[in-house]
Amino acid sequence: MKNNYYLIANAHLDPVWQWCFPEGLSLVKSTFRSALDRMNEYDGYIFTSACASYYKWIKLNEPEMFEEIRHRVEEGRWAVVGGMWVQPDCNIPSGEAFCRHMLYSQKFFKEHLGITVRTGYNVDSFGHNGMLPQLLKKSGIDNYIYQRPDNRNEKPNLPFDNLHLWQSPDGSTIRCFHIPDGYGGNADDERLKDHYYNKNQPMMVFFGVGNHGGGPSKRHIETAEKLIAQGNFKYATPDEYFEETKDVPKPLVTEDLQHHASGCYSANSRVKELNRRAETALVTAEKMDVLANAITGSVTHQAEIEKAWERVMFNQFHDILAGCSIKEAYTDAENAFGYARETA
Repeated sequence: MKNNYYLIANAHLDPVWQWCFPEGLSLVKSTFRSALDRMNEYDGYIFTSACASYYKWIKLNEPEMFEEIRHRVEEGRWAVVGGMWVQPDCNIPSGEAFCRHMLYSQKFFKEHLGITVRTGYNVDSFGHNGMLPQLLKKSGIDNYIYQRPDNRNEKPNLPFDNLHLWQSPDGSTIRCFHIPDGYGGNADDERLKDHYYNKNQPMMVFFGVGNHGGGPSKRHIETAEKLIAQGNFKYATPDEYFEETKDVPKPLVTEDLQHHASGCYSANSRVKELNRRAETALVTAEKMDVLANAITGSVTHQAEIEKAWERVMFNQFHDILAGCSIKEAYTDAENAFGYARETA
């Protein structure tokens, strides 16, 4: 294979963590603006980003920027991944909630960007339940990228390669890439020697700064340009990587992919309780809404229910639902869960 290293420019963005969502919106806007500006400066540069809620924020708040993004998506220089509303915790939400993440997100991307996301991207979620391949596959997603558990500290001897297959109990199988050393930073030679040059498989190399860092800086891109000039490296999209490695032999994994920060699963029981109550209330409301329509011909409340699910899905972001955000963020979360339950 000519290109063994696929350079993936990206920025992991926490909409809520040590800040609340208004600041999260600001960092999404600044990062997307930076990515678009770098495309004007570097021919061939490709940027990758996830989370339907971020794109909806931009469409509502910066429609001109959204049109720029849409143009770059059509051009093939802006890769949309994830296929979910946020990067959720991948253990706590119900199966119905995961279905809504992918239903509403794929619908948004199809209607407004003309695409169906093919690659899942939960690089910071704390663990990944073994039913996800089935849910992803049935939502049109064939590939998955993750980084937790960390194979340096949490599972130093992972029994499978970075590029592997992952199968759920029903037999649904997707292609996965486990990031070996983090989803950001510079693609410098020291990092590549430590984590990439010793692999026997083609590798994706994720680079850039997340959150308030604005994605790949000019310094990061200059480093990438030098690697590309040497050969064996190229700017790429995750979809391209998975397509070009489809014939590479891959080990099969049939287990949960656990576990990072396991203490989070016993932290902040209040947000976990509110999440489950809101999920249950909305599923019940949807059933009654459809039943009433079938029996009496009444108008369904799809728009109201979808808006309520958006609040719940946003609160399933891993740093909110796992209980490791700032106190003020949980006031916002409780209000949003309350809105969802009141709607139900």
